[in-house]
Amino acid sequence: AAEEEKEQEVKAEKKKTVKKKVATADSAASSKKKTSTKKKAAAPKGDPVDGSTKVTELKLGARVENSLRQSGISTLSDLCSRRKDDLLTLNGIGPKSLDKIISMVEDLGWSIDQ
Repeated sequence: AAEEEKEQEVKAEKKKTVKKKVATADSAASSKKKTSTKKKAAAPKGDPVDGSTKVTELKLGARVENSLRQSGISTLSDLCSRRKDDLLTLNGIGPKSLDKIISMVEDLGWSIDQ
C-alpha cells in the first residue's frame, strides 16, 4: 500500500511538471506571436530583412543580446552563420533562449545552421 501511494505521488508530480511545461510553452508561443506581429508590422511589406540587420533590432532580450554581442555576433547574418550547438555553448544562451532566437530568425525568413 505504501508503494502504491508513493507511485501515485510520483505520477501526480509528473503531471504537475508537464502542466507547468505546457503552460510555459503556451505563454512563450503567445509572446512570440506578439513579438513577431510587431516585427512584421514595423517592416514594409515585401521587404526582406537584410543580413546586416543588427541583433539588437530583433528584440531578443537584454541577456541574449549581451551574450551574442560579447561573442562577436552583431548582425543577423553573423547569427545565422552559427550552428545551434555553438550558440548553446555561449554564456547566457540556454535552450529557451535558443528557441526564442530560432523562432525570431525563422519569422524573418532566415534560418540557423544545424
